[in-house]
Amino acid sequence: HPRQDELQTLHGELVAPRDCGAAVASFSAVLAREPGLVLAERALRGRIGCRLRQGSAAAAADLRLYLERHPDGPLADEARQRLGR
Repeated sequence: HPRQDELQTLHGELVAPRDCGAAVASFSAVLAREPGLVLAERALRGRIGCRLRQGSAAAAADLRLYLERHPDGPLADEARQRLGR
């Protein structure tokens, strides 16, 4: 489906408040397909939020990836703070 990445990102955003496991799975599937810049940023930001709420060690790797790919993105300052940069 041509809008699969957009719909799956939206699904992750909608379920994240109540089911981070399902949201992380949606965001990860989108990121695995290397979507466009806007969807990649949204999916990565969503996955970071869930992983932080879950206390997952993978959150730090995602924060570093976020800064690498989106150094001026909306989450960049918080990512730097969380990583102690």
